[in-house]
Order: sequence, then C-alpha cells, then structure tokens
Amino acid sequence: MEGPPGSIFIEDLGGPPEVQRLLEVFSRFFELPTRKIDDLDASRRFIVMRISAEPSGDAIRLTFYEMPGNVEVGPRIRFSHAVWEI
Repeated sequence: MEGPPGSIFIEDLGGPPEVQRLLEVFSRFFELPTRKIDDLDASRRFIVMRISAEPSGDAIRLTFYEMPGNVEVGPRIRFSHAVWEI
C-alpha cells in the first residue's frame, strides 16, 4: 500500500456504558465520525481508532488499526481510571 490512508474513524463496537461515553467524548473532541466497520468501503485505506473494554474488565483500551489489513499501527493506550466531573 502506498500513500497515506484516506480517512480516520472511531469504530463503534458497542460495549459497556463507560466505553460508549469515552467514544462519544473522543469523537466530539477530535471531530471524528463514529462508524461500524461493516458500513465502510473495504477496498479503501483508512485508520480506525478502537475503544474497547479489556478482557479483564478493569480498564479501557484505545488502539489504532490500518484497514483493510487490520494491522495495529499506532499507540496502544490503557485507561484504568477516568474522572468525569470535578
């Protein structure tokens, strides 16, 4: 694959309320649309940000993948605690 990817999206995986809340906040803050992967053109290159609960359930993981190859390309960020109101 040559050249930069065409777009970046936040993948809407569903999940627990805290994952959905972080997805919505990131979408607004970074001005990125949320999409389901099945709704996208599989022939185009794009980057997808995934926000998901870790299998242990004690943290939220943020990862970046290049599609259509589904290759992890960016930083992996782990959130173990979030404060929503001060």
